[in-house]
Amino acid sequence: MIIKKYFLNLSKRQQIFIVLSLFLIFFIYYNSIQNGISSSNTSENFVSFFDKINLFENKIYLFVQDIFIKLLDLNKSEAKEVVIRKIAHITEFTVLSFCILNSFSQNILKLKLKQILLSINISFIVAFIDETIQLFSYGRSSQIQDVLIDFIGIIFGFVLFIILFFVIKMTYGGKYNGKR
Repeated sequence: MIIKKYFLNLSKRQQIFIVLSLFLIFFIYYNSIQNGISSSNTSENFVSFFDKINLFENKIYLFVQDIFIKLLDLNKSEAKEVVIRKIAHITEFTVLSFCILNSFSQNILKLKLKQILLSINISFIVAFIDETIQLFSYGRSSQIQDVLIDFIGIIFGFVLFIILFFVIKMTYGGKYNGKR
């Protein structure tokens, strides 16, 4: 009852971002409970799709792939699937971090440091639980490097939020009230 009352007192924007955050957390955890075969099949489907649209010939992709090959000591044959998985981690946590940040304040120009740190911590806890779940999923493993990659996504979400903050501040001159 208290949660419902609190939720209903939030702005529509905050409610939407909370629902999106919860949906993303569910999506992340759902993917974590998939067994190793299902997870690999999903990754292979994405690799096949990206092969069809020639993504793997893109210079930006090749640059990112080279970074992952060096950082994770991969060979070229396994790089496609691993890079797709790591980019998925970064993307999920970029969006999650951005949504959680936006759910904390009706007016993003009035967001407090405490709220920012709390949202980053919540995102990091989700990443840690995500990897913990994988310990108990058949054919999967948990990797500290994935938590660090998730943290890169969290930071990207924060940077995206800051960019939005400055765009709104410049556009509205500090007079943005969160409603439009």
